[in-house]
Amino acid sequence: MQRVQKKQHREIRHRRGLWLAACALVLAGTVAAAVLLKRPEEPMPVKEDHSGFLTNRAAEEIAEVEVERKNGETWAAERAEDGTLRMKDGGWALDESLGEMILDALAHLEYEDILTENKGDYADDPAAFGLDRPRVTAACRFTDGGRLEVRLGDEVAGGEGALYYMTVAGDDRLYAASAGTLRDLDTEKALLHPVAQPEIIPALLDRITVAGADGMAAAEWTLAGAVTDSDAGENWRVTAPFEYPADAETIASLKENAGNLRMGTWYGEATEENLATCGLTKPACTLIFHTAAGSTGTVTESGVYDVVDREEKTTEIAIGNRQGESTAYARFGDEIFTVSMISLSAFTETNPLDTAARYPAAVPLDSLAEVTVEAGGETITYALEHTAAAEAAGGDGIGNNGESGTGDGETGEDAGLRAWKNGEEISGSAFRAAYERLMTVTVSGRLPEGTAIGETTKKYTFRTTSGGTHTLEFWTFDEMHDGLTQDGCTLFYLIRDGMTPLP
Repeated sequence: MQRVQKKQHREIRHRRGLWLAACALVLAGTVAAAVLLKRPEEPMPVKEDHSGFLTNRAAEEIAEVEVERKNGETWAAERAEDGTLRMKDGGWALDESLGEMILDALAHLEYEDILTENKGDYADDPAAFGLDRPRVTAACRFTDGGRLEVRLGDEVAGGEGALYYMTVAGDDRLYAASAGTLRDLDTEKALLHPVAQPEIIPALLDRITVAGADGMAAAEWTLAGAVTDSDAGENWRVTAPFEYPADAETIASLKENAGNLRMGTWYGEATEENLATCGLTKPACTLIFHTAAGSTGTVTESGVYDVVDREEKTTEIAIGNRQGESTAYARFGDEIFTVSMISLSAFTETNPLDTAARYPAAVPLDSLAEVTVEAGGETITYALEHTAAAEAAGGDGIGNNGESGTGDGETGEDAGLRAWKNGEEISGSAFRAAYERLMTVTVSGRLPEGTAIGETTKKYTFRTTSGGTHTLEFWTFDEMHDGLTQDGCTLFYLIRDGMTPLP
């Protein structure tokens, strides 16, 4: 048992002993060096363990819990007939993991040390130990009628590590409790409420809408086609505030962020009063996610592939006032939560213009079935065949020299691609190289508002393996540039002859 030291004594001892400690440090170093030279190594002394348990009961024996925090917040929970711990005010079940920690802290109340057994050492001046206004007062009633009440005050003066003064009702001793015990018992009521999380499956998303205060779409992205299409990632369009094909990488990022959206701390039910307080009566912004019906699969811990059929669903998250610098209030369902502004910024701060496709040739090669180029009265059609082991005309996939390849001498990654130009077979590798260069072409700039669309001078038509069609139409904009109409939408221009040639 160690001598009790009141909190205010710690600073006085520190000032008084500062110069002594400096002198002692030099002397101790000299003495230690001499001892080490003369004596063999000895084991380091083991610090005595003065810890113990004040209670040792099953958590299920706790019938009721009451907590009062230093900021004045109080809450009480009782065990329901179904065994769950439910808040007296509201009747909702406590978060299972946090509830278990609180019950365990009380059912197995632990102390790190007994500071004194004499109540007079601390009771005459409780403020010196933070026990006049404890950080937390926690009490519980057991099923056999027994009761436990514990108070935790300030950090122990001169203690090693984070220890806090603790008293127990009916016990004269003053204890030192760990920071973990304080953390478990000093739990904010809002944190105990289970948080309902939106379940947005990125693979099934087919529309993302950011609605303004007027309920109209300020920004929107829509999938043109089905979520099951092999090229679904490249078939998204910006549909508000203008219409244009969307950049595939940007859409992939938006979908990923949608799947990662998480509600934070529970605030309360979506009552009229709470909605008004949180700025949600007429939210400044509402995120709307529409997912198509479909099946998703996950691999269980036992290695079984579990398939889940999901129905079509719309998920709405309304955003209200800021709460501090990094969070805001959000309504999800019939409840209000806090939510991170960082997670929302992917939708609220994204300019739809920045998501418009800058690469005209956006269809990936493995999704491409045919390309038609019309220019100067001439039409050239490239037809493709994707196979695991493409056979050249008159060949069986093995070259005359016995090496694996195609009949036109292609090997390796190009063995799965065959190409025809107006019906005549050409090198698959040559087409691959040319098409990959074409996919790197980007637009040069944005057309001025009100630009008149001219007569088409060159047109590309891309047909995909899933049956989709994408078009690029070029027309004269000025002496050096052509305007671009992509899938019927006009927004950008391109330097003349900027589209690299196909073989």
